[in-house]
Amino acid sequence: MTEDTTHTANADFRDRLERTVIHTFRLEREVGNGARAARTRWMRLAAVIVVSVAIGATAGVASGQMRDAARRDSLLDAAKADATLAAVRLELARTRVADTKRRFDLGAGDTRSLATADAELRAMEVEVMRARYNIEEITATSQPPRDDLNAPLIGGRDFVKDRIMLDLSAGQQRLTAAEEAYSESERRVRFGLPAELESVEASVEVTRARGVMAVLAQRLALRKEFLEKGTPVEQLTTRLSEVQLQQDVALAQQELKLARERLDRVQRQRDYGIVGESELIQAKLKVQERELELQQLMARYKRAR
Repeated sequence: MTEDTTHTANADFRDRLERTVIHTFRLEREVGNGARAARTRWMRLAAVIVVSVAIGATAGVASGQMRDAARRDSLLDAAKADATLAAVRLELARTRVADTKRRFDLGAGDTRSLATADAELRAMEVEVMRARYNIEEITATSQPPRDDLNAPLIGGRDFVKDRIMLDLSAGQQRLTAAEEAYSESERRVRFGLPAELESVEASVEVTRARGVMAVLAQRLALRKEFLEKGTPVEQLTTRLSEVQLQQDVALAQQELKLARERLDRVQRQRDYGIVGESELIQAKLKVQERELELQQLMARYKRAR
């Protein structure tokens, strides 16, 4: 027991230990290199992904810009075509006014025809301005023009209001022409000329023109309310519909009156043998259509209230 040979490493043991240590070191080094290589591969892959995403985002933005430009160009082409057509119609309206005025000066025309031609001219001028506004809005937004009551301002400009004002201008011209025609027909009646039916027809046109003005005035007021108070568009639309319905009822009453006047005339003409039975039947059907239309409008009006 006094010998220490059991605690002394022999040559074989030292060789095996050295080989084990060297193998373990090499294995750890290989594993470390593999991990570093893996990390390097992942870092390279991540870099590729980041660059790809960046390129894709840039391409997406560019593609979106190209689509916006193409859409704007398409809308502008259509708007410019409308503007060209409106300009042609304006020139025709000017020619018509000049011809009507010439006939009037020669005693071959009346004030009603002149007023109607002038109103058409003003309406065409409005259409030219509307087309210009549309082009300006499309250029600013790359979107179709919007006339909604809740449409946003464009660069601080209210295109909706601008177009309403144009419509009001055209509506005023139509109302003026209708009132002048009605005054002319009333003057003819006072002088004993056969213009009873013409007077009723002119009255219908006055009612129609006033109805258009009333609805446009309401649109203008509701547009202002939306911008100042932010009233929900559903409420605005409901109130606008109520005004429109009121004007429709008033117009339907006048049109029914006109249909009855025409029926009376056709009945007299039939009695004198001027027209046949078919014309009388058509006149009666027109009265029935107008009566039904008025009944339906009145029912809607009562439900709305």
